[in-house]
This record gives sequence, C-alpha cells and structure tokens, in this order.
Amino acid sequence: MGTLRCSSSQITLGRTCYIIIVVQVVQVLDHQRGQVVKVRWARENYCHDLCSPYSLRLASADTNGRILIWDVTHAVVGAECLETGKPVANMDWVSIQAASHDLLAALHPPSTLVLWNTENGSRLWKKTYSDTLLSFAFDPFDPSHLSFLGQDCIVFIDDFSLSGAPPSAGKKFHISSPGAGSAVSHSTSGERLSDRRSASVPRSTIRRVSGILVGQCH
Repeated sequence: MGTLRCSSSQITLGRTCYIIIVVQVVQVLDHQRGQVVKVRWARENYCHDLCSPYSLRLASADTNGRILIWDVTHAVVGAECLETGKPVANMDWVSIQAASHDLLAALHPPSTLVLWNTENGSRLWKKTYSDTLLSFAFDPFDPSHLSFLGQDCIVFIDDFSLSGAPPSAGKKFHISSPGAGSAVSHSTSGERLSDRRSASVPRSTIRRVSGILVGQCH
C-alpha cells in the first residue's frame, strides 16, 4: 500500500509508515505511526522575504487518521490534526484566501468534511453529509465550489466558506449502472427526481467523470 504525489520539482512517495521525498536529495520523514495513504504539498507561497522565508510544507495522512504537517527542509512535524476514530479518505489545501496558506480540508469516512488550521492543528468546523463520500475536489476556478464523489452519486457544493460549515446539503446527481433503466437522476436536499431518458450512461463516461472529480493527473 502506498501513495505517490508529484509537483514541479518534487516527487513524494508514501510507503508503509514512511514518506520519501525526492528533490535534489532524498528526504525521509519517519514520524508517521500507520501506513501513509495520502500526501499533499502545500501551495507555493510567492509572498516571502528574508524575514518570513518560504519553507516546503507537506501534509501526510496515515491509516490511523493522523494528519501530520511537515517542515520538509528540517524534517520536523509542525502540527498534528486528528479526527478521533476516523481515517482520511482525501485531503487538499484550501486556496480560497490568498493571505492564508495554513488551511487544509480533509474528508473523513464515511461522510465528514473537516476544515483544519494546520498552524496549530485546530479544527475550524466540520460538516457531516447524509451520503457515503469517497473523495472530493475543489473547483480550480472558484474555490468556494467543490464536488464530492459518492458510491453512486456526485454531490456539488457551492457554499464552501472559511467562516463556517456549508449550510446546504448540496446538489446530488445519481449515477446508475448500465442497464438499470434510468441513466441519471438529480436530487436537492434529499429529493430524488429521475431523468426519463432511456439510454444509460456508459461505464467509460462514469470513469472519466470520476477521474475529473477525484482530481487525478495523468
């Protein structure tokens, strides 16, 4: 089990209980207690100077649900985030506010989204949805919008905010398997409205949509 992440100048590999980083040298971070399942580089901060230097930061999550925030250059942990008893399905740094680079959104199974302040490891808010959610991705053009990938649905959120948990349940689109009759159905706040189209959604289309929402890069 492992996870691989690439940026413009680094390769990050999470393997068993270790994180291996390849830049110009190899850096091994070894404070993770469980097997590493997710790694995310913090976004580059271009507003820095000698008084406030830029440092490489990395968020890593293991099978025990611990999220560690690393100062990669010095191989030290700056903060720890933990939602007790819940592992991490996905996580991403938040870019909704240019002045702050310390906010991390994490999806904890089965359906809880938490906004973490990685400067001190505190939880700013959390939101629990009614559906089982597998992953999420922010809209690259509008960070107040994000999409969740569920077991049989896609949930779109348009009210993500730093000040509090999203008040709405989002807009849900159900994806049925080929041959199930109805292709796609849409529901808002728990209501389910079936699309009457006779053709079903091809499996290849579902895979492409899922890949976009999960945020995979090829």
